[in-house]
Amino acid sequence: MVRRQDANLLTVKHVTKTYHSDLRALEDICFSIKLGECVGLIGESGSGKSTLVRCLLQVEQIDCGEVLFQSHSLHNLKGKRLRTARRNMQAVFQHPDASLNPRMKVIDSLMEPYDIEESITFSRSGKMKRRKRAIELLEMVNLPTKVLDSYPHELSGGMKQRVNIARAISTNPALLLLDEPTASLDVSVQASILNLLKDLQEECGFSYLFISHDLSAVNFMSDSVMVMKEGEIVDAFEASNLFGPDRDAYTKELLEVYEM
Repeated sequence: MVRRQDANLLTVKHVTKTYHSDLRALEDICFSIKLGECVGLIGESGSGKSTLVRCLLQVEQIDCGEVLFQSHSLHNLKGKRLRTARRNMQAVFQHPDASLNPRMKVIDSLMEPYDIEESITFSRSGKMKRRKRAIELLEMVNLPTKVLDSYPHELSGGMKQRVNIARAISTNPALLLLDEPTASLDVSVQASILNLLKDLQEECGFSYLFISHDLSAVNFMSDSVMVMKEGEIVDAFEASNLFGPDRDAYTKELLEVYEM
């Protein structure tokens, strides 16, 4: 069992993001994630959850505030430190197909982050090392070896999402940003993916930012929970205190929706 430590892996300080000068997508966002911790973020569509992920990945720049990752400001990193940060922060998104090239075999999509990180050579020994690592990753997400030589269209949605999870952990990141990772999957598959993510966190000590519109999934996965509405965090609490009397009115509305 990997135990959570006290040090903050990610610290977000007063982050604000505005579009078109007047559309405030994020407003004064503050939170932190400790080593080995899962922080859940719930909110309706359009509440700003995915915008936050894009800002953390530096796909979009924030207007003001600061994001510290492994004690370094993400917005000041360059060169080797920036590459290290990107290696140590990976993401899994809602639609499994989006991260997989339909023209590439699974092994090639799966190993892209690893190939870049290891500067892998395609000599005979390099190919053997690469395939061995690919098999190890598939075993970690409970997929058979034959999947490596398949194309994405030959796999189910759940299998594709397992490949995406394997791809995300291929560089052994410290933090995974999980943006609605089960939303597009059949209900029967969702629970197995959530259990897989739980097992990986327990075995490997990953930290998670788990984002969903499903309060029950967030509560199952998370040590602590944040509730976002219209770009603001309106409630934050330990998962064990979900039903506490001091919950925000919006959180109570969500509890009624999910009949928890």
